[in-house]
Amino acid sequence: MFVYNGFGRFGEQTPLQLLAGQSLDLKPLTSAPPGWKRLVSASLGHDTGWLLPAGLAAGAITLLGRRKTPRLDPLRAAVALWGTWLVVLVAVFSAATTINSYYTAALSPPVAALLGTAVGAAWAARDRPVARVAVAVVVAGSMAYAAWLIPSSGTGLPGWLRPLVIAVGAVATLGAAAAVPAFAARPGGRPG
Repeated sequence: MFVYNGFGRFGEQTPLQLLAGQSLDLKPLTSAPPGWKRLVSASLGHDTGWLLPAGLAAGAITLLGRRKTPRLDPLRAAVALWGTWLVVLVAVFSAATTINSYYTAALSPPVAALLGTAVGAAWAARDRPVARVAVAVVVAGSMAYAAWLIPSSGTGLPGWLRPLVIAVGAVATLGAAAAVPAFAARPGGRPG
């Protein structure tokens, strides 16, 4: 708890880093330097971090939309639980001196829960234009971030991947945005 797998991750060298300094010719564990950008760029961004902004935005928008509900509202409580889990993990992974990429798998449950909860909340409020605009904004942001993360060369990825991500994201964003005027034009903003 206090050494290698505990507080030692926040400043002390790991055993592999100590051995690398010896004449054993071992390579140290490579990791991006500590900081908030570590999880949303480079290899960690490709692994798990690509959904972090969408999960955080979806959680914040859902909490904002539920701000007038009672404190014991189950949806609000779920977003608070999963959002706190995610924020704590992001803080710990950002401050740790060295992390392995497989550690970031712990980010998947809260991100998935926040996105799933937000999709359910958006579906329940689908007759409100603000819900559709929020969905369009999150989809557009996710598409832009995913396209930015795809390396332009040297990875063996096909060249058509980035344009495909942009095209699919643009269609999804336009679909969500186009539904806003259709719902807003009806009396009371409700379908049919």
